[in-house]
Amino acid sequence: MDKLAIYLEIVPLPVLVIGAIAACIVFVMLPANSRPFILIWLMPLWLFLSKCVDLGAIQAMTKLSSGILLLLIAVAAWLRPGERRYIPGIVWLYPVAGVWMMICVVGTSNNIDMLLIRGQGIVMALAAISLIGSLRDLEDLARLMRAMAVGTTIALVVPFSALAIQGSGAFIPGLHRFEPWGASPNMIGISFVISGAMLLYLLMTTKVQLYRLICMGGFAASCGFILLAGSRMSFMSLGIVSVLMLFPLVKRPGILIAGGIVAAILIPIIAGFEEGAGARLTELHSSGRVEIWWDYLHTLIRRPLGLFGTSGHDGLMDEIIGNHAHNAWIDMLYVGGIPLFIMMFIPAIVAAKSILRTWRARKLFVYAEDQMTIHAVSSIMVAMFLQSMTNQTLYYPTVTWAFLGMVFFMFAISFRDDLARVEIEAWENSEALGYGQSDEWEDSSITASRTS
Repeated sequence: MDKLAIYLEIVPLPVLVIGAIAACIVFVMLPANSRPFILIWLMPLWLFLSKCVDLGAIQAMTKLSSGILLLLIAVAAWLRPGERRYIPGIVWLYPVAGVWMMICVVGTSNNIDMLLIRGQGIVMALAAISLIGSLRDLEDLARLMRAMAVGTTIALVVPFSALAIQGSGAFIPGLHRFEPWGASPNMIGISFVISGAMLLYLLMTTKVQLYRLICMGGFAASCGFILLAGSRMSFMSLGIVSVLMLFPLVKRPGILIAGGIVAAILIPIIAGFEEGAGARLTELHSSGRVEIWWDYLHTLIRRPLGLFGTSGHDGLMDEIIGNHAHNAWIDMLYVGGIPLFIMMFIPAIVAAKSILRTWRARKLFVYAEDQMTIHAVSSIMVAMFLQSMTNQTLYYPTVTWAFLGMVFFMFAISFRDDLARVEIEAWENSEALGYGQSDEWEDSSITASRTS
């Protein structure tokens, strides 16, 4: 029996329809300008719950309705009043790639589940495109990140509740790995990376001391949960984000010291819930990943179009290899072959070049908040690229990490025109002030605050 049938046994279709109608009624009642950001609050919690198989009907309901939530985000962003951002044609490669993946998995042994997952990938891509179109400037992007910070903070209630109620039962016996309510450690580890990154960004941009204390506590909790989950790549990803994002705080050591004190108190408390938890993070072996990658590349030689035109294969992994690809790009080669790899690699490269250029020119932006937003997004994107080399969650449409990745990549691509205007204005201002081409005019902008 496929998972869809199992979920529909737990949550009957009429109940799901009634829930969808109720969601639409609430949707209409929300303020149009704030509607997309309110739904972003809900996304991390909803997608986290969809991984918690021990929660029964709650897990089934959130799993079945995840696509509906993404569709509501797409509609909310489209209906948001105001001028819309120009969408470069290259970002449409994401939904096109989703269609190609659906075609490729039609003949798989678990085709119903795979078609639903890949179909959700198309909806996620369309939601990201619609959302990018509604983000007029960096201030809107910062508002999105604050909404994601709120949502991920709310989602931390789920692992806390597992520790409080399940206790040692929330860990995999013998492995000492945290699986709150049955959620896979590798899948939830990346959720803690998002919460840590967003809370760190909020910590660096908010001026309210109470919010800073809450952010410090949430960030420390995220670090502690990653230790419990034992996900090395999640720990590395949050470490990369933290190191890169904290560079601007070197001039304000007070925040670093206070944050360090909070982390030093909370992390050992959380890690102390299970003896041996987090010890896996010190292991240096690759868990056979290199051999797995090599085996999948051999499979590509036999099937350069991936699963297209085949039948009976598993849509998640090669049955002979017996393990997931543990690499987003190699997973693409397995599912959709060289065509899928090209369709996904092109926007990734363009986004990387665009965000690098934007980061180098961040001092041209007048407001300190804009500079910090650029720096934070750049830091997170670096972690995303590195994490994609050892795990496929960056492009797996059932996790918030994948949605955030699409949004950041698409925004970076679409921001090239904005950056060009800023560079022209900075150049004109430098000429008006008497600077020549040999002068360091890009560092002459005056940093200000929107609140000043």
